[in-house]
Amino acid sequence: NQIIVSIQDINFAIVIHWGKNISAGHYISIVKRKNKWYICDDDDVKEISEDKILVDSAYLLFYRFEDDI
Repeated sequence: NQIIVSIQDINFAIVIHWGKNISAGHYISIVKRKNKWYICDDDDVKEISEDKILVDSAYLLFYRFEDDI
């Protein structure tokens, strides 16, 4: 089964792995703060637009559920 996820479904953070396998490569994170997305690559943090985020490359997706009550 395949799960389709769009950037609008994610409200907290994404971890992306670049490389051949889990043992070799590089991890980056993309986090949302105050309705803006930021890409964190080691000590470099830059704002990134939603349309540049590759959700299908995600290694981990983080969600924060808020109670509607």
